[in-house]
Amino acid sequence: MNIRAQIILSNNEQILLKDNNRLFFVQTFIQGIEPTKEILDKDDNYLYHMGYLLRQWRLASKNYLSNNNIKQEYEEFTNQWWEKQAISTVDTFLLSNLLECKQNLINLNENFERGLIHNDFHTNNSIMRNDKKIFIIDFVDACQTVFIADLATSLFHLLIDQQNGKHRAKLFLNGYQQKVQLSIEEINILDIMVRFKLTMSIIEDLHNSDDPNDFFIQSCFHLLHTLKNDSTLVKNLI
Repeated sequence: MNIRAQIILSNNEQILLKDNNRLFFVQTFIQGIEPTKEILDKDDNYLYHMGYLLRQWRLASKNYLSNNNIKQEYEEFTNQWWEKQAISTVDTFLLSNLLECKQNLINLNENFERGLIHNDFHTNNSIMRNDKKIFIIDFVDACQTVFIADLATSLFHLLIDQQNGKHRAKLFLNGYQQKVQLSIEEINILDIMVRFKLTMSIIEDLHNSDDPNDFFIQSCFHLLHTLKNDSTLVKNLI
């Protein structure tokens, strides 16, 4: 049976479509440029603002779900969820990291806020207009899970830069926490979540790449080794 889609207007009149418990964001074309390394090195406000935007996304997601009675899917990180992942890799280091992450993340309790996340939130998925306003793009991987997963993805992308990664991550976190502070539970699990998202990213990149020695992949491996050896690195950024 066909059910007519319902149009929902947010407070700033951006359009959201609801159809059979699915959400469709109506996006507008924006002319802009992706931030270069030079822009990120010279403009601390860019990453601070991106952190702020991710926090705004989190607050907006909570409001949409609660105000429009959207069914929330909380199946991630259960035994059944892990079985569905069908992860295959011959790299023993990646497998050991996944096992450790699974032991710490399985059956996350209700202390973790959940909702719709971007799921690939980093600088390459942002653009800046001529008036210096920043916009987030590419929502193809959006899904429902714990909000801390979005932050973890952002942080590992920033920390890959061995020279300026920690500085950039701190700027991002400062913007993210401008509205609301991370909970104690989120702070304590953030390191493991960063490692999990990074490990999954490496596995996917290795699967899709013909060159395992690709610079980005090797930089990810280097960061994963660093995080494995220093479990306080992420917490010390906050």
